[in-house]
Amino acid sequence: MTEAFNRFDEDSHRLDADAFAACYQQFSGGVRAALRARLRSEADVDDCMSRVFEKLWQHGPSVHPAARGAWLMVVARREAAMSWRTQKRVDAALEGLQTQFEEMSDGDQSPVEGMLKAETIEKLKQAASELPADQREVLRRRFSDGLSFREIAQELDIPLGTALTRLHTALKRLRKLLNES
Repeated sequence: MTEAFNRFDEDSHRLDADAFAACYQQFSGGVRAALRARLRSEADVDDCMSRVFEKLWQHGPSVHPAARGAWLMVVARREAAMSWRTQKRVDAALEGLQTQFEEMSDGDQSPVEGMLKAETIEKLKQAASELPADQREVLRRRFSDGLSFREIAQELDIPLGTALTRLHTALKRLRKLLNES
């Protein structure tokens, strides 16, 4: 296993598949546990795991094989912090949406209507918190910040189609989560 652990493809400057598999097998459990300790949802943990091991795939050869475990934990900590910050921005955006929604009401609603509206907002917040961080971020930027898809794609440094797909997937998932509750 150590031979596979140390190999990388000279042509592509990426870790070869065997070395990547060996690192994943050895370190994925610890990385997942560290992410679970820092993140609220399993979807966020899965997203961060993907980003951490994507970085290993891309940058693994530049990291000494003996240091890869520690390097992965540093990358995991950074990814968890980024995910946490994104979630805080989404929470703040949802609070802003709630405030806007409350301001739009004409004040002539009955107490029952007010309770139903507050319950709907709470369900929407809960459902949004279960979305993966990348989908929440596109959702926030589109509906709270009012950005165009082109602006979202530029700010997140992703293709325009990816921004569109993430929002479509987020809305589809929100619809499903809200229908289940």
